[in-house]
Amino acid sequence: MAEGERLRPEEWLYRTLTDENVDGDRILEEAIEMPDCSFDRSAMTTPEEVLARRPQEPRLMEVQVSALPPPIPRKVKETSVMYELAAIHRPKPENLAHSQVELTPLVGDRPRRLPPEFRSTALSALAAKIRVRPLVPPEQT
Repeated sequence: MAEGERLRPEEWLYRTLTDENVDGDRILEEAIEMPDCSFDRSAMTTPEEVLARRPQEPRLMEVQVSALPPPIPRKVKETSVMYELAAIHRPKPENLAHSQVELTPLVGDRPRRLPPEFRSTALSALAAKIRVRPLVPPEQT
């Protein structure tokens, strides 16, 4: 898959995080960047490989591309502009599985700055769809 292409709906996205960013089986919103959040795609890596690359972050969050939130309206003057959270392949030389969930308008270009309240709405919508994998007890590894 080429840089900039959308991921298939059946793919999964993985990202490591610390215990401080977890509340039960949910992530805290500060574990997500917005308007672009980095993940690794399942077509090119496994959860175990993602965790092995970042041992200082022992937890794994995951979301299936098809489970990403539906478009989110942003009020602009008297109209609404619809934004989506799109999974886009953005490989890096050191990590070819690197992809991003990007907050982008369905029509037109994204402005350089998004209002904080809209970023917060998008962040909450994404955080609600992400799950944290349970820790595997050491005796089971």
